[in-house]
Amino acid sequence: MSTPPKVKPDSKPSRASVACNLCRESKLKCINSDNNTRCHRCTLLDLTCSYTLKKSQLKKRKLSKHYITHSAVADSTPVPNNLTYGANHTNANPPSSVVLPDKTTIIEVAEIYFENQYKGIFPHLHKPSLLSFIRSPKFNPTTYISDYYNDFFEANYSASLRFPDPIILLAILALCARLHPDLPKVYGEFSEDRTPELFLPNFNNRTQSKTVDNDDNNAASNASNYFGWHARNILKEVFDSPTIQRVQALTILSSHEWGEGNVSRSYLYVGIAARMALVLGLGTEEGIIDKEEDRLDDSSKFICIESKRRTMWAVYMMDRCNSSGRDRHSCIKLDDIHVRLPCTEKDFIFGNFRQKSLAFETANGYIHKAPSNEKLHQTSCFGFLIILFETWAKIAKWVGETGGKLERLPPWDEESPYSKLSKELDIFVESLPPHLKFSKFNLEAHIADGSAADFGYFHGLVFLCRIFLNREYFFCTPESFPDGWWETETRTMLQTLDDLAYITKVLKPINMMVIAPFTGFQVFTAAATGLYIDAFPKKVLLQHFPYKSEVDNIELAVDNFKTKYKELAEESMRSLLTWKKMWGLGIGWYETCLKLQKMFAKVAKQNSSALQDDDLRHSMHDYGNGKVEEVYRPEYIRDRKKDMHISNLLIADDTDSPKLRSVHQLVGSESTATTNSSLDDVGGNSGFNSPSLDFMNNFDLSNIFPGWSDAMKI
Repeated sequence: MSTPPKVKPDSKPSRASVACNLCRESKLKCINSDNNTRCHRCTLLDLTCSYTLKKSQLKKRKLSKHYITHSAVADSTPVPNNLTYGANHTNANPPSSVVLPDKTTIIEVAEIYFENQYKGIFPHLHKPSLLSFIRSPKFNPTTYISDYYNDFFEANYSASLRFPDPIILLAILALCARLHPDLPKVYGEFSEDRTPELFLPNFNNRTQSKTVDNDDNNAASNASNYFGWHARNILKEVFDSPTIQRVQALTILSSHEWGEGNVSRSYLYVGIAARMALVLGLGTEEGIIDKEEDRLDDSSKFICIESKRRTMWAVYMMDRCNSSGRDRHSCIKLDDIHVRLPCTEKDFIFGNFRQKSLAFETANGYIHKAPSNEKLHQTSCFGFLIILFETWAKIAKWVGETGGKLERLPPWDEESPYSKLSKELDIFVESLPPHLKFSKFNLEAHIADGSAADFGYFHGLVFLCRIFLNREYFFCTPESFPDGWWETETRTMLQTLDDLAYITKVLKPINMMVIAPFTGFQVFTAAATGLYIDAFPKKVLLQHFPYKSEVDNIELAVDNFKTKYKELAEESMRSLLTWKKMWGLGIGWYETCLKLQKMFAKVAKQNSSALQDDDLRHSMHDYGNGKVEEVYRPEYIRDRKKDMHISNLLIADDTDSPKLRSVHQLVGSESTATTNSSLDDVGGNSGFNSPSLDFMNNFDLSNIFPGWSDAMKI
């Protein structure tokens, strides 16, 4: 044990210039000799004593002499192969700052980011600028954190555009380390619960051919969490000092945390990013202009300004992902954003300023005009994606909080949310330029063009909107609707489900699909919906098969139909294994699918059973929410159901021979007066109280599906 720093008798100990990490975290006065040696408290308690300088301290030459050269530089050096994480290092002096991978690996991770996650909702970083610096001799992973604050940091964004803030690098590593073949081996033993500040990556594991599998060790998630943890530590020091690069880093980190199931942390990150962006003036065209940019050439100036626009929209899209569903409020309003939509990707890459892109309001106005304005053809795929996210947010909120279960207006009523949202989605799809409309030919063309990841992500969201809407009334009795309405809406849902599964089937094997939380949710939706369809009672389908007029043998057609969607569900579940290995949230989605399968099998064996599983139902609606109980309030649903008339459901007689009964035959016992008034209108279907019961909500299967017991009997 080393000797504690000497303190003169009867003198009050003075605070050192730099506190050690443990004293700083404990908010205790640190007594040390200002020379990077063990402090008084750590010596007495035999604790590991290490120092990490703040940004302001890094700029002081006197401190740099004693601390930066020994601590910051040495601490960033990759751990030698003979050092491994474990109990042998608890009393050593391990690195107090992050251990970055070697330069080649960081370049590989950056490439993964731009070829994958960038294609989703983070189009704000300029690829040539970032990669050219990382490849240059100026970038040294072992010293970069200190180099940045001493040599590269500039408050002006245009000057620092090509020098990534260390938080940007850590955020990219946090999001993409899980997708790299070696990083889960090196950093996969990290845990936030086991002294994370003492963790040392094991570079010996890189040469081993062990399998990365979250079933065994969560290695992929752990590796990403290592960099996320260190990024969070740096953010603690600068969260109230906004810069554009910190806004960009926070949006990326928000996605990382969301995918790991850390919902609250993700929500906070995007909230801080939104407020930083508004404080920096990114919400207006005037605010993104800086006089310092006048000294740049036209291409560089355009890239700088466009990057700011994209940063604002990235915050918006991440926020709409995060706030989708029940009881979640957005952090930023569309009214707060008055910058133009992103330009095309090629123009951004090359700094080619050809023409001004449209503002959101202008583009959205053109979409709702018939015929659509030709200027829409100049709108980028990212631009249309931003507009679509607003529609998705409305749909997700309605389905999650009201939906067919609690909605009072019948879905065919033009004033109903279902009808309005369906029409809004139809108009949007019809307004797309020919090259952005979905077809198998266009998908192949985008694959050849290298833009299939953007195209697939965009249409995955289109299809998700449609499935969420149409699935709300799929499990209602067809006779409760006007003639042909149920069959038409069901055919639309089935075609959409086929297209969604096709995108995954084509793009994933050729590594052109974005492996992100939102795309994982799309695959999960395909799997869960396929299981729903396979579980649909055969006797109901025989009478109301959507393709009845197109087949000769209805019995065989229904059997093939159910087999088709069972196989689609199984194929989607196999695809979901990728997200299960890479993302903490993917584990929950896969287990939910398994739970659905077991539930259907259990019901079949027991002939019929009253099932109540609202948590399962909501887990199918809440994108990214691994802990549904955070926002689910069962008493809210119960209170609302007291005033409902279940008039549009598939039900059965109390007799042993169940049969379909239409809405005309349903008389609720909850309120005689209300029921009688409803019967006056029911002949024309105008009195339809449309609280459709979503399949996984409170239900007795034998009462919802006529012939359920026989149809599901093994």
